Amino acid sequence: MDYISNFISQYGALFAQGTVDTLVMTLASTLFAYLIGVPLGVLLVITAKDGLKPQRALNTVLGWIVNIGRSIPFIILLVAIIRSRAWWSARRSAFPAPSCRLPWPPSRSWAAWSSRA
Repeated sequence: MDYISNFISQYGALFAQGTVDTLVMTLASTLFAYLIGVPLGVLLVITAKDGLKPQRALNTVLGWIVNIGRSIPFIILLVAIIRSRAWWSARRSAFPAPSCRLPWPPSRSWAAWSSRA
């Protein structure tokens, strides 16, 4: 139990500041998403083909904007994966893949193996 109180006395303020920073970033991004997403969604429903005020051109443009916005997280993930690829492939695995040597040339011909069936 002493190590927990020691950890809190050394890093408690840093941990609390990090928690507050994380909550602020999360709440700010959620508020930003609601302020942009809800009006955009309402406009998409209103301007849809069977909506209250159909406007095909506006609906198409808004649809493109929404689809591009939805793909941004995947693009960020793709860039992160590409950048970490060199690190990942250069790392030696703790569990090497098993290898078995196939005899070459084969001791029996293919005809001999296929005639067994």
